[in-house]
Amino acid sequence: MSLEDSGILQIPLGKINGAILFFADEIPAECDDLIDALRSELAPFRVWKQCAVEYFKQGNGEAFEAVLNDIIQSLKVSEFLNKVYLQQPESVESLADIYLCLAAKEILSMFDTKFCDSNRLGNVTEMMRKCNEYFSLADETVKLYALSFILKGFYYLVLGDIGRAEESFASVHKRIVNAQDSSKRKYLYLSYIGSGMVHYAAGRYTQSAELFSKALVANPQCDPSLRSSLALCYYKLLQFEKCSLAAQRAVSLESMDSTSLVLMGLVDLMEADKNYAKRKDLRRSAFECFSLANRLDPTNPVVWNLLANQYYHSWFPFECLSACSFMGNDTIVVNVRCPSSVFVEGNLLKLSSFKQCFLIKSVTEYPSEENDGSQVFKIVVDGAIPDNVTHSEIAQVNINNLFAASSLLENALKHSQSPSVRAETHFLVGKVKHQQKNLPAALDSYRSALKDKPDFPSAAFAVAEIQFLRKEYKVALEIFEKVLQQNPADKDTQAFVALLRGMLKNEQTPLEKLKEIAINFQYELELWKVQAFVRHNHSGSDSLEEALRCYQSCMDCHSARELKVSSEVLNNVAQIYSQLNKPEKSIRLIRDAILQSTGSQPYEFSAELSREVEFEGLVSKWAETGCSFNGSISGFVGTFSVATGDLNELGLSARDEIVVGDLIMTVDDIADGVVKCSNPFWSKPINAQALPVRKRIANQCFTASNIHYWFNYATYLEALRQFRAARVVFEALLAVHPSYDECHLRLASISRLMGNPAAALDILSRVSSTNNSRDFNLVRGDVLLLMGRTEEAKRSYEMGIDNNPNAKKDPTVLLSLGNLYMNAVDPKSSYKYYFNVLQDHVRNLYAANGLGIICAKKEEFESAKQIFNKIRQLAFGAEDMMLSLNLAHTFLMESKYVEAERLYMTTYKEDCRRSERDAAYSYAVLECAACAVFLLNRFDDAVKICSRVFHANVSKSSLANLSAVIERLAVHSLNRPGSVTKAFVSLLELSRHFLETPRLHNKSSHQSWPDRLKTLKIVISKLLPESDNNEERVLGKRKLEE
Repeated sequence: MSLEDSGILQIPLGKINGAILFFADEIPAECDDLIDALRSELAPFRVWKQCAVEYFKQGNGEAFEAVLNDIIQSLKVSEFLNKVYLQQPESVESLADIYLCLAAKEILSMFDTKFCDSNRLGNVTEMMRKCNEYFSLADETVKLYALSFILKGFYYLVLGDIGRAEESFASVHKRIVNAQDSSKRKYLYLSYIGSGMVHYAAGRYTQSAELFSKALVANPQCDPSLRSSLALCYYKLLQFEKCSLAAQRAVSLESMDSTSLVLMGLVDLMEADKNYAKRKDLRRSAFECFSLANRLDPTNPVVWNLLANQYYHSWFPFECLSACSFMGNDTIVVNVRCPSSVFVEGNLLKLSSFKQCFLIKSVTEYPSEENDGSQVFKIVVDGAIPDNVTHSEIAQVNINNLFAASSLLENALKHSQSPSVRAETHFLVGKVKHQQKNLPAALDSYRSALKDKPDFPSAAFAVAEIQFLRKEYKVALEIFEKVLQQNPADKDTQAFVALLRGMLKNEQTPLEKLKEIAINFQYELELWKVQAFVRHNHSGSDSLEEALRCYQSCMDCHSARELKVSSEVLNNVAQIYSQLNKPEKSIRLIRDAILQSTGSQPYEFSAELSREVEFEGLVSKWAETGCSFNGSISGFVGTFSVATGDLNELGLSARDEIVVGDLIMTVDDIADGVVKCSNPFWSKPINAQALPVRKRIANQCFTASNIHYWFNYATYLEALRQFRAARVVFEALLAVHPSYDECHLRLASISRLMGNPAAALDILSRVSSTNNSRDFNLVRGDVLLLMGRTEEAKRSYEMGIDNNPNAKKDPTVLLSLGNLYMNAVDPKSSYKYYFNVLQDHVRNLYAANGLGIICAKKEEFESAKQIFNKIRQLAFGAEDMMLSLNLAHTFLMESKYVEAERLYMTTYKEDCRRSERDAAYSYAVLECAACAVFLLNRFDDAVKICSRVFHANVSKSSLANLSAVIERLAVHSLNRPGSVTKAFVSLLELSRHFLETPRLHNKSSHQSWPDRLKTLKIVISKLLPESDNNEERVLGKRKLEE
């Protein structure tokens, strides 16, 4: 081993045979005496260099430069020294080494300037000038010097010129390998290191690791830092086992190697994430490595950051020595054995295994009554402790020591010189402040991180997230989009961009992409809701189906997190099902939404609900009045007087609903102690004696947040043609909000659908005089169209279009106009409107149905049947009934009476089974069936059906239909005496009933009946003599005389 290798320096004595020997650590602090000695003895360049390097190793850069500059300046001014030194062996290369040592010093200064505080460490331009000057002097001294090429490679590497650096190292490596002089191979080690650093800087970690390994083979006695560099390459390659082995080897060679300790800790953390069984031990090992590295090098800010990050992500458990107690809903008292520095303001607290954590706002410490070293802490937290948390369930408390993390980060900032490291520190400070809910301070820290390191996606992401929390959505989106450009694979950034683009631009993200990015996204619920809402607002059934899938994913997230689905989501899903013609599902969901918003369960109307049964609990209840009535009901009208109780205390007024006995009645008038009521669904005579009376009283179930849910509930009932139930809800809403015009419009529409257009017009007259909306004019037009007032209906539709610029593309308006021209027997115009609807709304059942009707009227029966059959596959409920009827009508027009009858009766039975419908609708279906039977000449069956309709729904039309069928039956049966005599007698009774019933009597019908009776008398007089039944003949004569 040479003296130099053993740490001993020697200055040869020029005049005598000898040398001055001294240990390296004994080198004088002041370099002037040493320089004088080197001058006087004309020490070789090699000795000058050795002394200067020793000063550099001890951190004395000024002495390093002073020694080398002294000999350079001396050579410049003294020809004698030039001659002396040029005669010394290897003096040329040694002089080049001196120039290169000064260049290396400038390169290191440039490195520190680039990655540290440039204001403190000098001007890079000046350092570059000096480097180039020293390289020129070295090249003039020794041509193609290998060490010069190596240092130039490091110089280019510091400047960031990877290409030229790689060329320099490759060139010197080629010369060394091919050199015949084995002494040149000593630089091979440096060429491997330089090339390895080039590959590392370029992200080629595999090649870098190979070159560092070759450097180790070339120089096994190299500095342990090379093994640390090799370990770092393995870490980048995710080869953690090799990384750990290399780092451990470096530590075994140099126990003060903090970089290797840091790598060992990082490897332990990576393994902890994979190995749950050893997670606690591995994290403890990582913490110990970081702590040891911190003790070895307390000025290393990276280690401070790693320790702070460990505290940030760690929860420290403390067993409760006695039962905890609560003081209010935000204060907890715990008895634990731990340092006082743990329970401090700003730390996070978690109770046992409960997921929710709280920020500690204040702590009061009390000495424990037990002398066991424990302390009692009264802790005030920032939120309310859930009611389901009981003190008996709290066995331990867990602390996230953010205070300790903040202290460590303060130390990191004191020692941070590199902008990138300082940026990381500011970022961690921001995360701590973010957790402490100090958003302004967190935002400042994140911005400081970006100031130090503009290309810092994590800090930019955090800034955008805070802007999102502050509802600065446009600013947040701009930042997230920039982050996405830097890190396009980050799923959280993609999720935020999808969320904000949906909110601000109504932009849809593909479903498959949503499923990919929504996993573990903190705002997953909001993402699914926004994307569902965007799709919901787009027209088309495909968008609705996708919106439904988005909402379903949202509800699945609620279930996974054990959260209740919000009323808003349930309401939106119900609307989608309604648009997809699935009102039964809409009913179920909207009921859940109402229950969620108020806690009150709406009444579920069943298909069996009939006019004799009262429905309670929907929006009102029946209250006992203590009164009873006497009176009678005849022809839908009831007249009552008070049997017991006080009428004034009852507090009745017009339009109130009461129950007399078991029958619901609407109060029409109160005068002179007589109460007049009506029930349009009841016509059987009743004599009431002391029947108890109850009054409908509204429930307090409507709130500002759920009133539109109730409205939607009623519209879905209307869609299912449960008109009575829907009417109850709309009227209850109007009782609370009389100016709710939409309820008036729906009630008018219900009256129209129930065949009572006059009542519909009366309801529309109550709508606000200023309401000239599209919906108002459409409903009014539909009512007028039903009444045959086509021109007025047309004007109403046109007003609806004029008052709404977008109405010309509104499918509802176009359908109404199509129906108008259909009634006006203008199929071309009607076809144009239906076709325009289908252009933008391919699955619009009503437009397709209109086209089918046009085909049927044009006697294109096959086309009509194809249309009806095809859209029946997409229809549901009321729409299915409508299409079945139209298909049956088509069969009827095609003279296929058997198929028509079968379809009419099937439709009627299905209608009765599915829901409670208005009587007029069901009886109309039966009358259509009677028409088909009549045309099949099955007059007996036609009489039965028409009799059924008439007895259930006494009206002019039902009586006329029944009489016409019986007349036809009589004429058809003239050759079968006795078989129709009884039927004619029944007809005469019905005729008299018609004449005696004011509700069915008018001038025109009264004039037409004598002729009809005359015909019947002639027929009966012909039949009676031929009857074999004497009793029947006598009865017929008496009725004929009447």
